[in-house]
Amino acid sequence: MMHSLAPDALWASVGVAALWGGLLMMTTAIVGYRGLAFLSYLVVPMFILLAGVSFMLGIYEGGGLAPLLTITPPEPLSISWGVTLVVGMYIVGAVITADVGRYCKKPRDAPIGWVVQIMTLQVFFLLGAGALTLAMGEPLITKALLAGGIGLGAYMMAVFGQWTTNDNNLYSGSLSYVTFLPVKRSLVTLIEGLIGTGVAAYLGFTAGASLEPFEAFLGILGRFLPAVGGVLIADFYVFQWYRGVPIKERYKIKPGMRFAEINLAGWIAALVGGIVGGWLIKVGIPALNSLVLGFVIYLVVSILSDKAKIRISLGEHIITEAGE
Repeated sequence: MMHSLAPDALWASVGVAALWGGLLMMTTAIVGYRGLAFLSYLVVPMFILLAGVSFMLGIYEGGGLAPLLTITPPEPLSISWGVTLVVGMYIVGAVITADVGRYCKKPRDAPIGWVVQIMTLQVFFLLGAGALTLAMGEPLITKALLAGGIGLGAYMMAVFGQWTTNDNNLYSGSLSYVTFLPVKRSLVTLIEGLIGTGVAAYLGFTAGASLEPFEAFLGILGRFLPAVGGVLIADFYVFQWYRGVPIKERYKIKPGMRFAEINLAGWIAALVGGIVGGWLIKVGIPALNSLVLGFVIYLVVSILSDKAKIRISLGEHIITEAGE
């Protein structure tokens, strides 16, 4: 985004901007939930406004809604691959929502917030971006914003929108490691942030503003992460029911609670489901294939091991007073 804004400036070259941008995003993730909330309260309302302006500008530049809907990209994606890429992006949020949703005042607030933003806000955002990129003939939303003369203030809204997404991802990633590593979350966040920033900078210096590395990464997520989602769905709704756990007690985290650090059934189901459903099966939608396979494999392995009294987990984690 910085490169599109100032293509001739060294500080805005993709690799350099990835370095200082990654460090800035890392700071709010290190602060923790309060840092994420502060930034989100400022940015989300502006992001909603930006999406609305982008949608209206797209209709105007496209000559109206009807002509806009007839525009076809030069190299359109297939529906199955498009679904896989979108699912690869969305399912990350679905899997990590609990990391932030656990701070809600009431249990129902988390699913309500998730459904509202997925069914309304995200659809609104994508419509705005889709309308503008189609009308301007630019695959990069940043270049479409600039081509539409949308203004520096609106452009910066998009920049901060990416910031809120990336620091949430880093925050959730750090929580995953502190469940089985005896280190502070802030240290894990720092290490992860530096590694992620280094990888991003490397891609920036080697691939420039090309979307190919990002699309390839989304493709991997779209194949593997649905299998993780299938594991979570199977465990919460079916396996916990099989074990007789009341639905209100499932995943109810309390200080002092003990649970396995590594669930081997989940790992097996996610890996096998992702590989077979995402790559080996050549029919259908890869994201849906891996989700269904992850669901089925997890139930088969978990129930069979339970009946055979075989433990398929490693380690033990105790929930702290801070809920971690």
